[in-house]
Amino acid sequence: MTRRFPWSSVLGVLVALCWSVLPARATSPVKEWTFLVFVNADNNLDDHGLDDHQEMAAAGSNGHLNIVTLFDRFQGPATINFIEKNQVRPIRELGEVDMGDPRVLVQFVKDMVAEFPARHYALVVWNHGSGWKTHPEKGISYDDESGNHITTNQLGAAMADIKGFLGRNLDLLAMDACLMQMLEVAWAVHGSVDFVVASEEVEPIEGYPYTSILGRVTPATTPADFCRLIVQQYGNFYATYEPSDPWEDMTHAGRPGRILDTTQSAIDCAKLPAVKVALDDLCSRLLAGDDDGPLGEAIRTVQRFSTSANVDLADLLARLRAASPDAGLHQLIDRAQATLAGAILVSTATSADEGRAANRGSGRHASLTPRRGFRANGLAIFFPKASAGLLPGYHDLAWAADSLWDDLLVGFFQRSETTALRQAVEAGDIGTLRAWRAAAHAGNREVTDRVLAALRFRVFCEGDLPASRQTEVAACLAPVGTP
Repeated sequence: MTRRFPWSSVLGVLVALCWSVLPARATSPVKEWTFLVFVNADNNLDDHGLDDHQEMAAAGSNGHLNIVTLFDRFQGPATINFIEKNQVRPIRELGEVDMGDPRVLVQFVKDMVAEFPARHYALVVWNHGSGWKTHPEKGISYDDESGNHITTNQLGAAMADIKGFLGRNLDLLAMDACLMQMLEVAWAVHGSVDFVVASEEVEPIEGYPYTSILGRVTPATTPADFCRLIVQQYGNFYATYEPSDPWEDMTHAGRPGRILDTTQSAIDCAKLPAVKVALDDLCSRLLAGDDDGPLGEAIRTVQRFSTSANVDLADLLARLRAASPDAGLHQLIDRAQATLAGAILVSTATSADEGRAANRGSGRHASLTPRRGFRANGLAIFFPKASAGLLPGYHDLAWAADSLWDDLLVGFFQRSETTALRQAVEAGDIGTLRAWRAAAHAGNREVTDRVLAALRFRVFCEGDLPASRQTEVAACLAPVGTP
């Protein structure tokens, strides 16, 4: 589904209260699976929400599977629906709700767990998405009526609340939305969710092929099996995908072609702490070194997605290894690659360059061999092209607080941009400094201040620049103010 693109808190509380006093249905028998879909179509996805309900109904609930949705449309009341075979049956009308409020998500899951108990629960958040970023740069579950969305930190808190009333982790969190399969997002929920299924790239407008996914769930389907089912059916569907909208008859790079660049993968959250430890060790080595060339080459050529600051982590590690002759660094990269392979249960990608799907992962783990053309291997991470893309909200994420990744970003950009700007100034190229200054902002002050301090030392202390050039450069070195 192409998802590129408060009520006040008091009203949100009132909605939750009104919801909670509605009469409860009789509890259903315990089944193997309850599949919950939080369909936020209170935006330009309204028609596609209807289409996906029809896809779910083509499979329908059965003796081992409950399919239940909360469907909020652009104009009209939100409803909770039990999806029977060939029928969408509303079981509760909620009026207008704020689908960008994480409390609404939690309340939906809590009530449906009580009404439709199961041994396993899958939750799909259906809407626009764009990785970890917060408004206005994106998030997930945008409600056009309220203007709200669910941030990465709020998503993590919501999953913790769900774990609280389940008494255990949620089996499976899937995001039928763009660009959500990022380490930053998975880390936010990893303590409360067993598996995360999502896309590194933008999703086409059709999103998940619900009929083929749900129609293959059996009483013996385990959570890991369900993950593989979603990923493999997604890859199979888009391997022969015929776009329904003319503007989609191209890849995201703008090249004509019938097959879009698409991705879907499943992450085993229990394996993420090992990934963090391995990446921290790698970051420590890179920060302690004095040669940023290999990392600079890796980020210059790495696979980037429609949000260009999102890079494929496996591809980044492979390119860093290829660019560096350092055997000690190779050992750390090898360990990071091995832990990452253990965390990616299965991954699929379709590429216009190859015209086919590549399902990675026979058995439990995925192969992380970068492939020709579209090098999507299952998990993205944030690495912008320049410090101007290092947004302040990144430091507020649990991943940034717990790992050394944000330290690596700051350290790399401070050193590499200082070196590049010094060389430009010494060559008499003041335009490059002016352009950097125009892009710098108070939000990445940690990098900006360090670069400016180093350049001031070069101009005013080393003192070997011509006086005329010193004056011109000095005008670009004043502290960056607040916006």
